[in-house]
Amino acid sequence: MSYEVLMQKLGFPNSEKLKKILEYLMNEEEAMIASALPGTLEEISKKTGIEKEKVQDILEDLFVKGVVFPRDFRNRDYFRFARDIIQLHDSTLASKHVKDPEFAKLWKDFLDSEGNRKIGEILSSLGFKIWRVIPAYNAIKDLPNVLPYENMKEIMKAQQKIAVVPCSCRNLSMLAGEPCKHTDETKWHCIQVGRGGRSTSLRKMLALSYPLTVS
Repeated sequence: MSYEVLMQKLGFPNSEKLKKILEYLMNEEEAMIASALPGTLEEISKKTGIEKEKVQDILEDLFVKGVVFPRDFRNRDYFRFARDIIQLHDSTLASKHVKDPEFAKLWKDFLDSEGNRKIGEILSSLGFKIWRVIPAYNAIKDLPNVLPYENMKEIMKAQQKIAVVPCSCRNLSMLAGEPCKHTDETKWHCIQVGRGGRSTSLRKMLALSYPLTVS
């Protein structure tokens, strides 16, 4: 039942392929805790009947895996499940610890058969674009009056935390046996800033204490 709750939250209530991904990331007890989110450690403990200390250990482990996210990185007392399938995909695959081809193949099977189509439908129905392309700096550096949010150097200067991570899509393709022909994914190409950068940095540090089961 817990896996079904999580599948519903992600927008794929009847997907057996997504269920396999969730089962790979979490056992039944972990899925039960994740399905009880959002909430504080105390609230989740009361909902599930699992002692608070164990709830905390499980949520910390799921945070490292990229399944759940704390509201406050310093005081990790309140957690939520991945907000959508895109965040779950990116956070569970954009990690140097993910090295299992079987995990990548589960994601590829899901995306190729149903995930990409439905994600495309959802994004097109929004009526606005949620991503944009920032021009290469050398292409605009000599142009007058370039706004800061189009200038990669200015964007980087404004950040307090910058993280470089493996590309989740290229990582998936590489592990699934279909590597990108134009880039070498042993050299990371993705940059995360702000809250995303802080989350990635913290997950790497925690991985020393909470090793990923997908590695």
